[in-house]
Amino acid sequence: MSCKSVLVVGCSGFIGSSLVAKLLANGTTVYGAYNTNKPTIEHPRLILLSSLFQSDNFKDFLTRHHDINTIFFIAGSGSVGSAFNSPHYDFQNSAAALSIILSSLLELSLQHIHLVFASSAAVYGSGYNIPINEGMPLSPISPYAVHKKISEELIHSYVTHYGINASVIRFFSVYGPRNKKQLIWDAFEKFSTSSNPTFFG
Repeated sequence: MSCKSVLVVGCSGFIGSSLVAKLLANGTTVYGAYNTNKPTIEHPRLILLSSLFQSDNFKDFLTRHHDINTIFFIAGSGSVGSAFNSPHYDFQNSAAALSIILSSLLELSLQHIHLVFASSAAVYGSGYNIPINEGMPLSPISPYAVHKKISEELIHSYVTHYGINASVIRFFSVYGPRNKKQLIWDAFEKFSTSSNPTFFG
C-alpha cells in the first residue's frame, strides 16, 4: 500500500502509536487524531489533531487535505472493561465517530480514500469452535463488541450503497512494545511480583 499522507484516528493507543511509528519510518506524512491522551511521539512529519470530531471539524479537515489517501480508524477504548464502565463514551469514540467519517467521505465524494477500520475478534462472542473463519456468525456479548459490530455494519452499508472504499481488520490479542494492558502484559507483571499469581476473567 502506498501511503504518502494518511490520517490515523486513535494515534495515541498501543496499536495506533505503533502504526504511526511504522508509517513515519516509511517516509509517510501522518495526521494523528487523538481524544484525551496526547501521543508522546514527536516527528516533523507528524501533525497532531485534537477535537477533530466536533461539529463540522472533520469535513473541513478533509476539504483542506486532499493529499490524504488512507484513513486508519483505531479509536475507542480498546478495552472490554472500559466499555462496560462507560458504554456511551465508548460508543461516541467508536461507532459515532466512524459515522462522521463515513458521511463526510460520502458528502465530499471522496470514495478514493481507503478507510481501514480496526475491529475485534470480540464480535464473534464466546462458545465458538477453533479455528474461527470470517464467515462465522457474529454474536457479541459485551458493549465493546456490540459497538464494533455496529461499526462493521455501518461500513458494509456505505460500501454497498455508496461505493466507499473500506477494509475491516478483526484483531485478536495484540501485544508488543509500548503495550501496558491485556493478558500478556498482565501476566508478566504478575509473575514479576509473585511466584503464585492470581488471574481473573
